[in-house]
Amino acid sequence: MKKLPLKGKLLFSLLAFVVVTLAASTTARADIVITRAVDNTGTENVLFDQNLLNLNVIVGNVNSGLFAVNFTSTGGTLSTAASGQARVLAGSNNSPFDQISFELQGGHTFTNAVFNLNAATTGQIEILVEGVNINGGTFAQVFLVDMNGENFFTVHAVNGQAITKISLTGITNINGPGATFEDLRQVRIGGFDVPSEIPEPATMLLFGTGLIGAAAGVRRRFRKS
Repeated sequence: MKKLPLKGKLLFSLLAFVVVTLAASTTARADIVITRAVDNTGTENVLFDQNLLNLNVIVGNVNSGLFAVNFTSTGGTLSTAASGQARVLAGSNNSPFDQISFELQGGHTFTNAVFNLNAATTGQIEILVEGVNINGGTFAQVFLVDMNGENFFTVHAVNGQAITKISLTGITNINGPGATFEDLRQVRIGGFDVPSEIPEPATMLLFGTGLIGAAAGVRRRFRKS
């Protein structure tokens, strides 16, 4: 077998590097399961502490108060019906109301969600689940479902994936017009993943100063002995 010239070897190595790089950056498919049922295991209610009207971002909190939840809509503003358990409605400039998303603040993730999406008109919706794979990389998984009246859904990430956002959108296709929404209510979230806290620069400086002081003390003891 003939040996590749140096230029050929370099080209081969470059091509191999490109193939490996592309393979490493490919987004893997997640294992997300959605059922038309209610499974509240390990979840917390999302609550509002006051009535909120015509806001670009509606913010609620889970029962424990440890996590805040953002609700947004590409169609316009949102409002809440009252304080207490989450019930999110369209704002005054959001018509037709056919899109709403929710996610945790601060980049936190979750593995389970339960919600009741009430249809104002019958049609199909897209449930888009976005998140992070267990081995790195992100995913976006889409489910198409029919809507009619009350629709309870439970979303599970079953193989170590972490969910960052769930979006609900009425979709017009060959089957007809997409559904429009009356409200999103009874939202519950669970399986929270809290990112490790990164020490602030001041804390790191104090830690470093302490190490320097300890080292100096050791040196002094060695000199005396």
